[in-house]
Amino acid sequence: QTLIRNLIVADPGHRLVSVDFGGIEAILVGYEARSARYIRLAKMDVHSFYTAYALNQLDGRVQSSDLPLLSWDDEKLSSHLEGIKQEFRYERNTIYKPLVHGAAYLQSPAGAQEEILKEAGIEYPVRLISKVMDIYFELFPEIRKWQTSVQLQADRDGYLKNVFGYIHRFYKIFD
Repeated sequence: QTLIRNLIVADPGHRLVSVDFGGIEAILVGYEARSARYIRLAKMDVHSFYTAYALNQLDGRVQSSDLPLLSWDDEKLSSHLEGIKQEFRYERNTIYKPLVHGAAYLQSPAGAQEEILKEAGIEYPVRLISKVMDIYFELFPEIRKWQTSVQLQADRDGYLKNVFGYIHRFYKIFD
């Protein structure tokens, strides 16, 4: 990897730069859901935020007094989320991060169970995963509203068109 990077040299007076689009998926979900608060959180760390609330409701490992609040300024919220990320790194990365993305795109609890089992080798009951996914939608009801509006549009029109003009047809959305 380093060898290849060293083969590419910028002309004098120019620089090579790289851009990290690591959080873009969550930001786009916030954009589609028209949620400024979700976009703000996605730019910081929506996964740690969700992890804290899930752990609070599931087993109390995060006390209610330690939950991050969206009313905090960016510096305080970001710092607190970093602490959660460090303390609960394993849970965040193996369970709650995949659930954020899965829930955002209507993955079923059974589908999430299968993914967690495949990726982390952990088998959680579907009932528990469903409860954890419900926490996500309680925190971010605007995501569910966006999902429902897209489903209704696909049901009404029979298709969706993406930003590039590609059409995906649908049949019996709610069956």
